[in-house]
Amino acid sequence: MHWALTLLSCFTTALAALRGRYGLLSAGGIGLALFVAVQATQAWREGRRRRSQTLASGCEPMPCARGRWPGNLDLLLEAQRRADVELPAAYMAQLAESIGSHTFDMRPLGGQAIYSQDPEVIRHILAGNQTNWVKGEFLNDLFADV
Repeated sequence: MHWALTLLSCFTTALAALRGRYGLLSAGGIGLALFVAVQATQAWREGRRRRSQTLASGCEPMPCARGRWPGNLDLLLEAQRRADVELPAAYMAQLAESIGSHTFDMRPLGGQAIYSQDPEVIRHILAGNQTNWVKGEFLNDLFADV
C-alpha cells in the first residue's frame, strides 16, 4: 500500500512542478507527470529492496544523494549546468561534502551510480577487486585497453 501513496505523492509533485515551472496543463503534461511518478515509484521500491538486502546481510547502507525532484533530476540538471562553467568533479565534491561522505550513491533517475573521491575506494574498485564491481558497458569499453 505504501507504493500507492508514493506514486500519488510523486504524481502530484511532478504535476505541480510541470504546471508551475513550464505551464503544462495539457494531456501531454499530465502524461509526463504520470510517467515521472511511475518511474520514481519504481525507483523508490527498488531502493527499499536494496536497502532491505543490505541490512539483512549485516552491512551498513551507503549514503545517498537526496534531491528535491524524483530520480534526483534536479541534482543531474545542476551538475549539467555547472559543467559549462567548472569541472564536473567540483560539483560532485560539493555534493559529497554536503552529504558528509566521500563515497555515496547518486541514484540518478532511479538507477544506481556510486560516486567516490576516496583514493582507497577507487583503487579497490578499479584494481584490487575488479570482478566484484559491475562497471557497465560504457566503463568496460573505456578501460578495455588499460
